Amino acid sequence: MPSDKANTYLLVVKLEKKGLVERQPNPNDRRASNVVLTEEGRTLFDEVFPKQVPTISQNL
Repeated sequence: MPSDKANTYLLVVKLEKKGLVERQPNPNDRRASNVVLTEEGRTLFDEVFPKQVPTISQNL
């Protein structure tokens, strides 16, 4: 799946609006942000990811 800066930015914005991630300043680079899961995002990840592991493994 190709990705570029614009697509990544839009994905992060959508995830932020849903309350699943938040941006934090990168302490090593003032131009960058770190994207981290919120509590709600972590809960969703923990629920969904294990169900996806077989599919991911098949495609590697």
